[in-house]
Amino acid sequence: MIVNQRNSTPLTAAIIIIALAGAYNYLQESQIRDFETMTELRTFLENDYTDRIPWTPGFDCEEFTDTLIENARLQGYRLRSIIVDDPNSLWPNNNFYWVGEGSHAVCIAYVTADDCEYYIEPQNDRVLGRVS
Repeated sequence: MIVNQRNSTPLTAAIIIIALAGAYNYLQESQIRDFETMTELRTFLENDYTDRIPWTPGFDCEEFTDTLIENARLQGYRLRSIIVDDPNSLWPNNNFYWVGEGSHAVCIAYVTADDCEYYIEPQNDRVLGRVS
């Protein structure tokens, strides 16, 4: 789109910038994909640094989950988050931390070759099991 500078206003310029940003964001999101194989998922997890961040009360399961999702997006992969109400009932004896009792945030990855979703613990890179 070409803008005639004599007739353009700051509002017109702002609208053009917003439209271009939206188009760029759409192109970025359209390039995000699921993991093709479990090997591809495990390779991503091995190369990602999220599990090496120390747990603190200010950086807990939700921040770990958000960080892994953003790192996956930057690498072109799709992850999503889920809050599990009773993580011990699903995954006893796992090495993840939360304050007190209650819910826990983890990631979910879809692997196309398996046609299945998997729970991922971002604090230690473990694939915890299939989503039922």
